[in-house]
Amino acid sequence: MKKLATLFFDMFRIALFVVGGGYAIISVAEEVFSKKRRWLKEGELLDQLALFQMVPGIMAAHSAVYVGRRVAGVTGSLVAVAGVALPSILIFTAVSMGYDAIPLDNRSLVAAFGGLRAALTGVILAMLVKSCRRFAQDVRELCARGVRRFGASPLAALIFLKYGLVAFGGGYVLVPLYLQDFVGPDAAYLQIPAEEFANLMALTQMTPGPIGINAATYFGYRLFGVCGALVSTACLIVPGFVILSLALSLLDRFRDRAAVKGLMAVIRVFTIVMMTLAVVSFAKMLDPFGAALALAAAALVFWNRLGVVKVIAAAALLSVARSFLG
Repeated sequence: MKKLATLFFDMFRIALFVVGGGYAIISVAEEVFSKKRRWLKEGELLDQLALFQMVPGIMAAHSAVYVGRRVAGVTGSLVAVAGVALPSILIFTAVSMGYDAIPLDNRSLVAAFGGLRAALTGVILAMLVKSCRRFAQDVRELCARGVRRFGASPLAALIFLKYGLVAFGGGYVLVPLYLQDFVGPDAAYLQIPAEEFANLMALTQMTPGPIGINAATYFGYRLFGVCGALVSTACLIVPGFVILSLALSLLDRFRDRAAVKGLMAVIRVFTIVMMTLAVVSFAKMLDPFGAALALAAAALVFWNRLGVVKVIAAAALLSVARSFLG
């Protein structure tokens, strides 16, 4: 019971204090559960990125399923997922209730958000470099072995179950679906203005928790109130939880087979591509100062000079200080 409580509060703290979505959360979870708790081998969670990309759903939730399963089986997975989802539910229910009162044009707030974006870009860049190194190692091992082949409301539930089933690669891939279903006069639900959606996407990247869960909580609240927020978030997570749990069971049985290792190595290429696209998309939003912060953050995270949370906080503070100085 003590280990389950520790697992829940670690996941809760990670999701509460880490902004920017799944990649940032996975990076911090790797640090917490490999280096601090020593419940995972170093690099183990990062190695699962290829599998997480294959399974529909939210990357942060997938990481919680994996860590929880390694710690305490299915019960651990449920506890870890609850921990990673709860901050999004609480914060974005409050954001949904008070959206009109948020000072999105406040100079300090905008500067802090800029620093957070820069830090997030650096964190993803560091993870990208690490993934490339591990991929190169996998290729060398496979070549050496001569491997040649690869061996609430029912309506809300239906909507977000669909999103959970098609979210291969994390919350970013859901943006076109959200646009289609919720934005503009021709949308099937809500018909919110494009400006509100743009502000929402900015908030999901600048607030704690996975981006996909944050947005689902917001839309669920707008559709059906607090119960809708809870149901939509749960339904977004459930498909990935079930499929990943089954996949991990099979992987445990066939992990050492050459065909499985070859498949995972090839899929890791797509993971690297997705992370590269994420870095590029965030980099486009940075000014030269933000780009310098991103590179500094990437170096600090890659060389393990400073914890991810500290890097993100420092980037936000430096960006705020710059806004007052210049």
